Amino acid sequence: MNTVLNNLDDPLFIIKDKKTFEYFISILQKLKFANYQNAIFNLILKRWSNELNQIEFLSFLINQPDLFNFKNWNGRKVKKTFDLSVSVNKNSSNHLIEAWSCIDLIEVLLKLSKGNYYLKIKEMFEWPISNVPELLVIALAMMKPEGDEFLFDELVNDTLPLFLGNHINSIAVLEEVWNINKDIVIKTIGNMYRSNPDLMNLSRILDITQKLKESLIPIVSCNDHMFAVSLATLAVKRDFLHIDQWLADRISKVGDDFIECLLTYIKENVISQCKDVTSQSAKENILEKCQLSLESLAIIFENLTPNKIGKNPKVSKRIDNEITNTYKAIFEIFDELQVQPPNSEEIEESANKLYQCLFQGEITVEEIIEKMKTYKVSQNPKESEIYACMIHSLLDEYRFFHQYPERELTTIANLFGQIINNKLLDGIIETIAIK
Repeated sequence: MNTVLNNLDDPLFIIKDKKTFEYFISILQKLKFANYQNAIFNLILKRWSNELNQIEFLSFLINQPDLFNFKNWNGRKVKKTFDLSVSVNKNSSNHLIEAWSCIDLIEVLLKLSKGNYYLKIKEMFEWPISNVPELLVIALAMMKPEGDEFLFDELVNDTLPLFLGNHINSIAVLEEVWNINKDIVIKTIGNMYRSNPDLMNLSRILDITQKLKESLIPIVSCNDHMFAVSLATLAVKRDFLHIDQWLADRISKVGDDFIECLLTYIKENVISQCKDVTSQSAKENILEKCQLSLESLAIIFENLTPNKIGKNPKVSKRIDNEITNTYKAIFEIFDELQVQPPNSEEIEESANKLYQCLFQGEITVEEIIEKMKTYKVSQNPKESEIYACMIHSLLDEYRFFHQYPERELTTIANLFGQIINNKLLDGIIETIAIK
């Protein structure tokens, strides 16, 4: 039996029409070959030398319900765990549903599509795309494409987006595909967001992550870093994501590429948008629009400090400089990012008086440093506020250092050096002071 069927892979074996196919099947039946259907199953899983003959043969097998039955397929099949709504002839649809449930059959067709008959194979998939996209997309999720699979990608794009919308079987199919192949879901969501952000916007994607259990972290940890950053900022704002943990993980595992995308997001959505904007409310609106807040910005830059990334081999000197430059630009827009308690006039006056005494030579740099050390750890709220005000004022003043006389500039330089040496600055503020 196998010898007979293997010889069908011959240029002279051509099934031109249904009548020819009926005649061929009737011969097999009359010869009373045992398990001839299983023998045919095994035959079609092989790659024929005569591709066109194989394609024609497969087409007749799939589309002739009264002559061949896929119900007894002994290979991999998609299990139907949900109702399908197929609006065609019942007998025909049952046969076609069984056929397009066969994962091995779909895999063979995809391999054949790499030859000279791409369009012919693609046409064969029109019925399952229109009638049973659930079965097709689950079957695709269970496959492991070899090399470039253009038809595979095209079929995924024709089916999976249906279930990212309002399809009746959206949740059931998405959950099954996600559990089988997370990458295919993440890639499709990212592609849809880039190609049609109005249809697949960030809010819609976030809604999907709430329906798919434990899907948010894998999606915001994908290799499409710009998309991941955009989605993560919204998730943080809605309290769906802990920004600290996410940042630490991505910075540690990815380094430069992720940080660069993170900084680009801030530059494009905050810094460039705030150019020439003076109104504080307008600046806050810009932050609101890009789903950021002063708190989240502070956390972002705190995770980019030398003590967090200094020993990370995946962070280059170039990116380190970008971090500093970006923070400087942000600090000029939102000087509140320097942690600063509310300053009363008395607090500001006390801080300014100490600086005046320094510049007038009434106290030395060493003496003011000792005061700052004491104020920093003081349990007295007023002294703590004076310390914070002194640090904030000093950093805010850097824009005017180029106007200082040489004597005062030398004093400031000495003060800065002593502040850094005595570790009176923390986090990103120390980075800025150094650079």
